[in-house]
Amino acid sequence: IAIAGSTGFACAFSSPLAGLCHLIEENKSIISFKFIIKGIWVIAIGFFISYLVYPHSLLPYFELNVLPFKYYLILLLMVIVLIVVAKVFLFLIIKVKDFSKQKQFMFYFTPLLLVLFMLLRRFYPVLIGNGMDSLNPNIIDYSLLMIFSILVFRLIFTSFSMSSNISGGAVLPTLAVGSLTAILFIKGTSYIVPDITEYIGLFIIIGMLVTFAVVTNAPITALVLGLKCTAFKVIALPLFISLVISTIPFYVFKWENLYHQLEKRIPGYIKH
Repeated sequence: IAIAGSTGFACAFSSPLAGLCHLIEENKSIISFKFIIKGIWVIAIGFFISYLVYPHSLLPYFELNVLPFKYYLILLLMVIVLIVVAKVFLFLIIKVKDFSKQKQFMFYFTPLLLVLFMLLRRFYPVLIGNGMDSLNPNIIDYSLLMIFSILVFRLIFTSFSMSSNISGGAVLPTLAVGSLTAILFIKGTSYIVPDITEYIGLFIIIGMLVTFAVVTNAPITALVLGLKCTAFKVIALPLFISLVISTIPFYVFKWENLYHQLEKRIPGYIKH
């Protein structure tokens, strides 16, 4: 299961290295040389076939400018905000999961979620789906209240979706939450530092990957994905600093990532 999941990750993001890093980081407790060799073999074959059928990547490539050092303080402040939002995201998913398990209401609520999803996907896609619409920097033209409302909606809707029987996964919604948080932060900062919007693309990438790193506790995987998004000289230093900072709370506060928390809530008969 672990190897298959990481192979899917490699194919989706068109990065076998990211898939291998994902496999190692997500399964540190069972890692072994034999396990890694099997992972490399399956990821390589899966990626090769996927690339022949449909060469694509869920993350686009951006042509961006290098972030001046005078804006690194803004970057650090944004990372702190991202950590808080990611932790709230984790909290909501787990709490809704526990509540739905106690009350068993998702059996009735899931069809309503599906209808709402289809309507919003048709008429207002930025609110829903895999989050690729939230990568559009033009969203910064929305008002602060509108961006905040979209972010809150996605946090809540994704939390309920994760507890439904038709969830599409957590990775892309996590990236969407990070992207929206970055856009909201830069939109607010632009009232004080107008030139900061010139680097909105870089902040979006860092926002997505810091949120992913906090939710999954996979900073190396996030770093590899980030290096695919733009030129090395543009992304390497700010992303590395951001990921190091975002990893600190896991070791200080002994946080668990999303998958480990969800694993604890799998019913015994399913585990068996």
